Amino acid sequence: MRSGPTWGRMAMGSEEWPEVRLRDLVDERGISYGIVQPGVACDDGVPFVRVNNLQEGRIVTDEVKRVAPEIEAKYGRTRLRGGEVLVSLVGSLGQTAIVPPRLRGWNVARAVAVVPVRRDIGADWVAYALQSPGLQHRMRARATTTVQATLNLQDVRELPIPLPAKSERDKAASVLRALDDKIALNRLMNLTLESIARAVFESWFVDFDPVRGKMEGGEVGLPPDLASCIPDGFEEFRGRSVPRGWPVAPLGLHVATQRGLSYTGAGLSAEGVPMHNLNSILEGGGHKPDGMKYYNGEFDERREVVRGDVLVANTEQGHERRLIGFACLVPSLHGEIGIFSHHLFRLRPLPQSPLSAAYVCYLLNSGGVHAEVSGYATGTTVNTLPKDALERPLVVVPPIPLIKAFTDLAVHAAALEEALVLQSRSLAATRDELLPRLLSGPLGPNARAFVEEAVS
Repeated sequence: MRSGPTWGRMAMGSEEWPEVRLRDLVDERGISYGIVQPGVACDDGVPFVRVNNLQEGRIVTDEVKRVAPEIEAKYGRTRLRGGEVLVSLVGSLGQTAIVPPRLRGWNVARAVAVVPVRRDIGADWVAYALQSPGLQHRMRARATTTVQATLNLQDVRELPIPLPAKSERDKAASVLRALDDKIALNRLMNLTLESIARAVFESWFVDFDPVRGKMEGGEVGLPPDLASCIPDGFEEFRGRSVPRGWPVAPLGLHVATQRGLSYTGAGLSAEGVPMHNLNSILEGGGHKPDGMKYYNGEFDERREVVRGDVLVANTEQGHERRLIGFACLVPSLHGEIGIFSHHLFRLRPLPQSPLSAAYVCYLLNSGGVHAEVSGYATGTTVNTLPKDALERPLVVVPPIPLIKAFTDLAVHAAALEEALVLQSRSLAATRDELLPRLLSGPLGPNARAFVEEAVS
């Protein structure tokens, strides 16, 4: 592929692949952007896709806005049917995703273009072409930057798409899709591992299902050595029922809490010490592998983190409490030593405490404790969490064998998650390397075998 803002014509051996303007590859709806003024959020309205829903070639629907039906009705042209390619026009330019059938009937925001690719062309081929380095460069070069980067819809319509024979398009898209499907499967497996660990924690230490099972004379669902730790009833402690004989104490008696490093932008760089920050924690808890920054300034050991430390978000824009108070465990993905920013607290169990880091992390992400901790947050525009919010909650301290059994499960799940993240990174690198090659020439005879080996 030729470098630079335009592609030229794509070589295929001694032949050339013709280029066709994107506007000529769509159906009768044409290329349009969506809802300009969605008005006040409407809980029972029509959901619509925004730029922040386009992530890594897919549409993430964890956080969705809705628009009143009477407003959405004015934008029937961009009402989704499934199979369209979406392209972000504002901010994070050139993010693309194909609309899955389950989003049929949704709409899109003004900052998202709907590209209804004809079936005979293939949405996969067009989406991958738009992700190619050449077209990504072209979109960024054509963007205006008055307030934030914005791509004109007319420039999108004029984007040159290489158009080889359908057999070549299908082969190339199939190879790239196999890699993306494996990455998506890894992501789903990670979500499953995390949900299993959370479900076990909730069952054992929030709902106290084993205690209720023993109290009712049934099976506790645990091996004999753990079952022997389970009492056969509850007792009252300050208006709440806790397993009989299990101590209750302020979390501050079990953990040491440290605020992170205050820094300026001058200390940030493309390389340096990995710095966990607010973007390193997922809404609802858990670690975000791609949310790291890198720091080249000075810091002391109080701001260091190692694998297994607990990090807690202490800042959030707004008051929805989707992030503030939630925790993650530091993985080993970024090396042995890192640092953490002032938007986070680091928690470490004290030497004399029976609580493990994994137990503390899942405890903070459980509903009741998170509600109590985040309830201490204050602020007008920006919500902030004081240090003692993590020290005040009264927590149940289970027997050590139960804590250890859960910790072993959580640590094993975290190790599997890290391995899948690393594999996905390798697959993504393979895809990104293959992408311009497959879009600029015929599929080599070994490409399919190479991909099959990569995803196995």
